[in-house]
Amino acid sequence: MSSNDKDHLPTTINSLATELIIKIVRLSSPAPSWDNSVERFKHLRNLALVCRALRGPAQEELFRHVILPSLHAPQAFVAVVKSRAGARKFASIPRTLRAGPPTKKYNQTTYAIHYITKHCSRLESIWLLNTDGLDVVALTSGTAVKELFCDGCRFIPPKPNQKGTASPLVRLGITNCSGVSSLKSHFLPQVQSLDASRPVDNGSMYKLVNSLGGQLHSVCIDK
Repeated sequence: MSSNDKDHLPTTINSLATELIIKIVRLSSPAPSWDNSVERFKHLRNLALVCRALRGPAQEELFRHVILPSLHAPQAFVAVVKSRAGARKFASIPRTLRAGPPTKKYNQTTYAIHYITKHCSRLESIWLLNTDGLDVVALTSGTAVKELFCDGCRFIPPKPNQKGTASPLVRLGITNCSGVSSLKSHFLPQVQSLDASRPVDNGSMYKLVNSLGGQLHSVCIDK
């Protein structure tokens, strides 16, 4: 075969740069959300089965945005990811976590959430549904989490031994949540954006806004 013939050989997936394959996988996949979690899982699973070149990037993208409709067995979830991605690499993969049953009220504990965040030390954004007894400081302190969005959750005050500990959150979203009075400004010194919808207690919500004061760059409250 001449050099000219080699120049005209068809391009295959195996001949592409890894960075390009990763972009193809990410751009072709449905955006992570509650509504298309099953579709996204099936799409990435199918990509992983096509060939070896797609397997790694597809699996990593699957674990990059974690969607768990139930957290009854968080240890099992962590074990699965470790077995696929490798224990050392695991902490660097997940960036977002969506967790919680979307239809049941208060049927999961923060222990499950804490277990996940402990092993996913580079999480940046968390979406929680129907989580009871949510301690924002304990959940996010010492992590890379910058965004927390809660729907149907109940907040609780930080424990006394957390005095002086602060959350790294920059953006906080609250929808139909109770216990907002437990969110104090000195525990949230970096919050710059607050989005609130259907507050259970309007008084507590407005007190939170006032306490955060000048540090807020944007506030949106939808009754």
